[in-house]
Formats: sequence, C-alpha cells, structure tokens
Amino acid sequence: MKFIAVYDKDTKDYSGKDRLGFLENAKEIHIRQTINGENDIEFDLPNGDDKWAIVEPERIVGYDGKYFRIKRIEGKHISAATLMQDACRTHIQHIDDMINTPANKIVEGIFATTPYVTVLTEQEIRALGLEPVTDSIDFFEQSKTTPIGCLNILMETLNKYRIHSEIYIDNRKIALVRKLGKDRGVRIDPKYNARDIKIEYTTYGVITKLYPYGKDDLPLGEIQYIKSPNYDIFGEYEAFCNFDEITDADDLRSAAEYQFSPDNIDRADVPKYSVTGKHLSVKQEIFLGDTVTVVDRDNGITSKQRVIMVDTYPKAPEKNNFQAGRPSITIQEGWNTSFAASQYLRLRKNGAAQELKTSALEFMKKNTDVTVENNGEYQKIAQYKTGAMFVSPNGMYAVAIIDGKIKIGAADKSRDDGWNWIGVFGHGDGSDWATTYLYTNLITIMSENGKLKIEDNLITMYDGNEVLRFQAGYNGTRYVFELYDESGKRSLYMDDNGNLTICGVFMTGEDGEARTVIDGNGIKSYNEKNQLHGLVSNLDKTWGDLNIFYNGKEIFRVCNEGAGSVVVSCISKEVIRLSDIRNALEGTWYYKGAEIATKDDIESLQAQINALKGM
Repeated sequence: MKFIAVYDKDTKDYSGKDRLGFLENAKEIHIRQTINGENDIEFDLPNGDDKWAIVEPERIVGYDGKYFRIKRIEGKHISAATLMQDACRTHIQHIDDMINTPANKIVEGIFATTPYVTVLTEQEIRALGLEPVTDSIDFFEQSKTTPIGCLNILMETLNKYRIHSEIYIDNRKIALVRKLGKDRGVRIDPKYNARDIKIEYTTYGVITKLYPYGKDDLPLGEIQYIKSPNYDIFGEYEAFCNFDEITDADDLRSAAEYQFSPDNIDRADVPKYSVTGKHLSVKQEIFLGDTVTVVDRDNGITSKQRVIMVDTYPKAPEKNNFQAGRPSITIQEGWNTSFAASQYLRLRKNGAAQELKTSALEFMKKNTDVTVENNGEYQKIAQYKTGAMFVSPNGMYAVAIIDGKIKIGAADKSRDDGWNWIGVFGHGDGSDWATTYLYTNLITIMSENGKLKIEDNLITMYDGNEVLRFQAGYNGTRYVFELYDESGKRSLYMDDNGNLTICGVFMTGEDGEARTVIDGNGIKSYNEKNQLHGLVSNLDKTWGDLNIFYNGKEIFRVCNEGAGSVVVSCISKEVIRLSDIRNALEGTWYYKGAEIATKDDIESLQAQINALKGM
C-alpha cells in the first residue's frame, strides 16, 4: 500500500535517508493536473493524528514517485504544489537577447541560474515519446523577472510564429514539447464507463468573416475580407484584426487565413466544446493531453477531444474526474469578447543566414509582455508601441490610446473621423489631437457611485441620502470651500478673503492629549490626563467667567455675578470684590511675606492710639 511521505524542505535525496515519516492516515488523496497549469496534490489528515508533528508549510511530500511542496494548511486539509513552482522564487535580473536560437536552447538559458531545475535534452524528451520544440526564433532581453515568467513569454512568442508548445513537468525536470499525451484509443461513453457527464457547446465568440488590416490600414485587396469554411454553417459573424507590421498583401492573407486554419488551436471560427465528468474505467486510464473519443448520446455526436485536465484519486478511482475539449465561455464573456487572434507572420529565410525578415523582428520588439503592480499584486499585460481604441457596446463613447496619450471621445457623425474628442490625458504637441486639457465643462467626472462629481469649476460630494456634504471651487457667483452636516447645514466654510468659520467644536488635539477646545463662546484647556489645565472661559456659560486651572484644580477666577458685581477669587477664596456700591478687599493680603493692613485695620489702630492718648 502506498502512503504519502514527508521530507524536509531542502531535501534533494528521496531514497529514504532524509524521509521524516509517512502519513498513513491521509484521506481523500488526489492529484490535479492541467495543461500548462496546475500540478498539485491535495489530501486530508485527521485532526489529532500524531503525524501532524512533521507536517509544516514548505516541507516536501511524495506520492507514487511525484513530489510536491506544502503550500497551504486549512484545518485538516493540506495542499501542495509541484516542485517546479520553486522556479518562481528565483530572481532574474537580466537575460540577453537570444536571436535565431532553438526554443529548447532558450529554455536552457532561462533556467541556467536555477540549479534545482533540470531541463531535459532532446534525446531525453524523445525517449519519453514526446517531440521537443527546436524551432529557431528570436527571444529578446528580459529584466527583473523569474524563470517561469520568461517561459511564459517564450511560449507566447512561439504562438505568434504559429508554433504550439506545452510544458512537460516531472518533479524538478522540465521540457518544452509540441504536445502532451497521445491517442490511446480511450472511449468516453456515459453508457459504459463514465458518469456525471456535462457537455457544453457554445458559439459565443465565433468569427466567420474577418477583415484583416496591415500596416497603415493596408487592406486585403479589392475584397477586403475572408470567409471562414464554417461561414455557411454558423452564419455571418464579422470582426477585424490588425497586423500592424505586415506590409505585404500575401503575408496579410496568410496571417488572416491562419485564424481559420485547422492547425490553429485557437481558431476563431469553431464553437467552444467542453466535456467534464467522471471516468470510471481503471483499465482505460487517461492521461493529461491524451486524445479521447467522446460520445454525446443526448445530441448524437461522437468526436475526438483533447484531455485538458485530470483529477486522479489513487485510492478511490470512482472519484476520478476529467475535462476534455476547449473550455466554454460565459454569455457575458461572449458579449464582451474582442477578436484577439494570434498575429502570425510568415517566416521568411534570408539565404544561408536563416534570418527572419526585418518586419518580424520589429514586430516582436514592439509587442512584448510587461509585469505591472495592481493594488499590491503583480499582473502581466501586453505592451504595445502602437495605438489602440476601445468603443463602448452602444457605440456612443470611446477611449483611444496613441503615442502615450489617452483620449476620450463621444460619437459625432459631423466629424471627419466620426468622433468628438473632448479631452486627453498626456503631453501634447499643440495640435487639436494632442491637447493636454480635459474639459470639465463638456464632461462630468464622477466616482463609481456618483456621489463625487467634478463639473465645470465646482467639486461636490453628496452622502447616501443625497445631502450635499462638501463643495469647493466656483459655483457661478462666488468662490466656495464648504462642509455641511447630515442635515445640510454649513459646518465649516471659508470665503475668498481667507476668513474661516467653524460652526462646531474646534479642538487642537484628541482626547488624552494636551489640547484647547473652543465650543460656541466657551474655551477649555486640558492636560494629557484629561484634566482642566490652563485658561478656561465661560465654564458655566452663565456669567462670562475667566478661570485658570492647574491639574484639574481651579487656582484663579474672575466672575461676573451680575448687577455690576465682579469677584476675583484665588484657590476658591474671594479676594477682591468690585461693584457699583463699593470696592473692597476681602481676607488677609500679604506683600513679600508681610501682612498688608487694610483701611479698617488702620482706623482700628488709630482708635486704639486715640484711646491711649485719652488715658
């Protein structure tokens, strides 16, 4: 009985010496493979199993001669990816041009700095019953990338030369081959050896009439289109395709006809056909890339289809599932699809030099792939030095990109080009096309939910209740900068003379910080302990008091008691009282430590002196 083995993360030897143990109780083991995609193993390990002690992320697990690196642990479920994903960890600073180089040699150059990956030789590939890709092409320099990133670019480059390629992976061994699998005579029939069969057949995205254009809109000829061999079957579905570097009419026709060629795996004139289900026959095992015969009994169709995914359960073959054919697209994708056929250029050899024609070299340099940052993640997109134009589904609006400028327009039949270009992002050269302005008097810029708008000279923002909460700019009569509360009342505004009005509370700091708070006509100062500390005015908002506090304790106060009376207090003791009736000093006063005599004190002392004199 086979069990999953566990090895340390840096293991290179799987003979058993470095093995940490076996996961005897692993359940639901299955290996999933897709062409040029997934190559993973997944399984469950019961909670409480003592072998959890050796299960850690990045450790290697092996099953039936295949090895994978643990990438995810979710509850009792464990997922591990092919060791070839280790190649993603290697950083390639720069790879030089490899001009007129066999594709298999380019693969060797890509993985030259990845010591834990072995690229199979031509002889080793042929020994497996596979055909290596040895066509000579031009692979242009790459920087700041990974081996896997370079391999993707290589395969896309081959596709532009109408050379199909697929990746063969065997643990740390890799090869680029023309096609995986073979026809083993397997027949998928729901009546005998399959169940849960689901067949999808859709014509969304089918193109049967193609208008190709070469450089400078070079037309095909007097008849500017070609028809698909399937035109009479599916009807007329038009599209166009640009081949911007083709200057020869024969080359243009060859490139266009390839879009309808049986040799083109992505030909545009055939429906998408996909079959998924469970393959129940252990005696007729199917492998990734194999060609199988699929019997569609519901529609009475028998066809040859390619296996593009296998999900194998070694201990439960009844759960094995597969996908064959070409994956279908959704209705929405069908409506939104744009024709993006592989741009094939006929390869012309230059005598014994075996060099590509110049136009092909220029084409490859102009249309490459770049990796860009998108919200913290990295995504590969096509890079073009030519222009592009995108039209809305209703044909009323368009965005054009040319020479590094983004132009926004609306349909206008009165214009020569049919568009009223109302604004451009980018640097211009003084022409009408290259204006550097986006005219807000002609268009409205707004957020996705429509709450933020820029119209003419004014910026506004509304809340979910459609209440104006902010505006800035010129409203037609005056310049404004205003905030509003949820009732629509102005809470902060500034005039064009710089006068600022705050209708709410003004604070110089947050709670827990030393701060001063102005609320209405009152002022309060606090220390970091949230105690009154410093100048305080109108504490009770009754008499217009002026106070000084120290760590929450009042030490000085000037109080207006009304009726013309003013009282000055120190540490809660009244020391001065001023009124329209009398002025008085209360209490005992001292100057430089000596007590100060009051008028009453002096009069009392004089009375005592006079009394003594009378004696």
